[in-house]
Amino acid sequence: MANSPTEIRDKEIGAGVQILKDMLSELVIELQRPEIAELSFTEPTFDEPEQVSLIDSAKKVVTTIKGDDLADAPATPSRRQHLKAQVRIAVIKFLRERRTP
Repeated sequence: MANSPTEIRDKEIGAGVQILKDMLSELVIELQRPEIAELSFTEPTFDEPEQVSLIDSAKKVVTTIKGDDLADAPATPSRRQHLKAQVRIAVIKFLRERRTP
C-alpha cells in the first residue's frame, strides 16, 4: 500500500531533522564546544505541525526551522546549505549569549 502524502511529508521532515542533528554534531567538533550537544529539537506539534525548534536544556528556543525547509533538505543541496548557515548562526549567537553575564 502506498504511503499517504502526510506520511511522505513526515518522513521528509524526519530526514531533514536528522540532517540538522548531524550538523550539530559537526559544530561540536568544529567549534570545540561540547555544550552544543545539549541542544535538542522539538517534535512538530498539533499547533505547529510544520516546524521544529532547536532548544537548550532550559527549553529556550535557539532557532525555529520551517517544515518546508526540513522536507526539502534531503534532496536539495542549496536548502541544506541554507539550513546549515541558519543553524550555525543561531548556535554561535546562543553560545555568545551564554557567556554574557
